[in-house]
Amino acid sequence: MQYTLIFCIFLLAVGSYAQITQAGKDAIVSAHNTLRSKIAKGTYNARGDIRRAAINMKSVGWNDDYAIDAYRSIAQCPANIARPTNGRGANIKVVDVSGTQVADDYAKQAIAEWENQFQEKGWPENNTVTANLATIGLAEATQMAYWHAGSIGCASQKCGSKVATVCHYSAKPTEGQQIYTMGPTCSRCPDFYVCNQATGLCNYQNTG
Repeated sequence: MQYTLIFCIFLLAVGSYAQITQAGKDAIVSAHNTLRSKIAKGTYNARGDIRRAAINMKSVGWNDDYAIDAYRSIAQCPANIARPTNGRGANIKVVDVSGTQVADDYAKQAIAEWENQFQEKGWPENNTVTANLATIGLAEATQMAYWHAGSIGCASQKCGSKVATVCHYSAKPTEGQQIYTMGPTCSRCPDFYVCNQATGLCNYQNTG
C-alpha cells in the first residue's frame, strides 16, 4: 500500500507526457508479446524470413520500477539520454511533437517503429547479437525480441519541440549471444517459468 501511494505521488509530479496510462502499458506489453509469440511459434516473418520456433522465449510484463528509471533518464531533457549500467537494456526514440498526442501515443508509435526494423532490414545474421546492430538499424527490434528480457517499463517526456520515449528492459542483448534458442516451441523454459501453450511463451510462475 505504501509503495502504491509513493508511486502515485511520483506520477503526479512527473507531468502528463511521462504518464503512460494503464491502457498504454497494456498496449506496450501486448505489442511485445505479440511479436515474441509469433517468434516462439515459428510464424514470424522478418522481411521474407520465416523464423524458426523458440524453445525459451519469455513473455514480457510491465515493471513500474523500470518505468520510473526510464523517466528519470529523460526528466531533465538531457542532450544525451543515459542508458542503464546495471545489465538492463534500453530503447530510445526522440521525435517531433505532434498535435495533441499524449504519452501513450508516442510510446505506441515508438514500439511500432522499433518492431518495423525487422520488416525493413530483416533478421540479424545468424540470429546473433553483433556490435553493429545499431549501425544497421536493428538494435531496438532485437531488444524487443531478446528472449531473456521479461520485464519492461517505459516513459515519455516532452522536451521543447521534441518528445523522448525510453523503455528499460530487464536484460540487454550481449554481443555474441543468440537472440533466442531455436527448437520446439517453449520446450525448455527457464527455471520458474512455465510454457503457455496458447502463446508459445514462457510465463513466470510466482512460487512465493
